[in-house]
Amino acid sequence: ANLTTTGAWEEVLFDFSSEGPLTYDSVTIFMNFNMVDANTQTYFWDNLETFAPPLALPLDFEGAAPTFNDFNGSFTQVIANPDATGVNTSPNVAENTVPANAAFAGVNIVVPVDITTDKFFTMDVWSPLANTPVLLKLEGGPNAPIERMVNLTTTGAWEEILFDFSAEGALTYDSVTVFMNFNMVDANTQTYFWDNLVQTNGTSGGPNVPIDFEPGGNGASWT
Repeated sequence: ANLTTTGAWEEVLFDFSSEGPLTYDSVTIFMNFNMVDANTQTYFWDNLETFAPPLALPLDFEGAAPTFNDFNGSFTQVIANPDATGVNTSPNVAENTVPANAAFAGVNIVVPVDITTDKFFTMDVWSPLANTPVLLKLEGGPNAPIERMVNLTTTGAWEEILFDFSAEGALTYDSVTVFMNFNMVDANTQTYFWDNLVQTNGTSGGPNVPIDFEPGGNGASWT
């Protein structure tokens, strides 16, 4: 890291996020590294801390994996994309296994969400079942939880779905929860994949049909 100030304290960041799970016994500090100065100089440094940067949307699983807080038997992990075709050709995705006979198995991820301006979320989902209901729940923080559910229209292929929170006010939350096959009891254990949870204002690319002029619909933000 190169300093940008002189004669004043400056906080610098050393980014090792591209490295794997490594451990070391010591750290070494070089001031004015690889520079030859004709004069003796005195430097000061303090508060060397290690930390993980806060998680933020979008969730695309291409960097360090978030902490998956699974419940009711759900198990989520990051894997290589098993079907890198169609709308989602990204390298990594979340694999979510839902056990048999579990109607409310889901995964919670701690990530700040503010829907004051951007009130839509898109997500790529791959399901082995037809008409799979997928629920996105925003929760934690000062406001009551809110949720939206979308039914998939494809089977065995990636599909981008849209969660519309445009009817809600200026709300903030601490986490998101994803339920695959929400409120459905399946006698079999099923594996789902999801990726690219993106928050958006819902206006990119202009209007799409149907044009219905309902709140948050395709006629809400174009002329």
